[in-house]
Amino acid sequence: MLNAKTLIIPGIEIVGALIFDFDGVIADSEAIANTVLAETVTRLGHSTTLDEALARYSGRRWDEAVAEIEAAIGRPLPSDFSGQLKLATLDRFRTEPHPDIFLFAASKLGARPDQCLVIEDSAGGIRAAVAAGMAVVGLCAASHIREGHDLKLRDAGAVHLAHSWSDVERFALPFFNG
Repeated sequence: MLNAKTLIIPGIEIVGALIFDFDGVIADSEAIANTVLAETVTRLGHSTTLDEALARYSGRRWDEAVAEIEAAIGRPLPSDFSGQLKLATLDRFRTEPHPDIFLFAASKLGARPDQCLVIEDSAGGIRAAVAAGMAVVGLCAASHIREGHDLKLRDAGAVHLAHSWSDVERFALPFFNG
């Protein structure tokens, strides 16, 4: 979920916006997820476009979508189909986020992109925020972060790496305090 908040700290003048993301979904998730689904169903032998995937599967219960896919390909799906599709979709999210959502959040907050500090835990999100012209702190404080992730975030354009929420505070306060 993308969250955007105006930073309010007593005694500190507000000069921008703090935008943060925690789940990696910062782009048009339905289009990306259904593109991956269409590609996967096509590889299983039933040619499917994005528009067809959206019409057939979007907004339905997952077990109904699975039943329709199985009917279309004429056989049961592999037992690891759902897990593999989820991994492929998450991978696509990491490689195709765009700056639009960050720019939209900044405009709604009345802040210029250069007045925004983004707290982000994915390389794709960092690239999107950098493309939007925002400063980015790579967050390495979550339990899903593995060794070497900080280097990926730095390579993606994070100006700072935060390994705790105290680190985030140390980077954010000077940013908003000028």
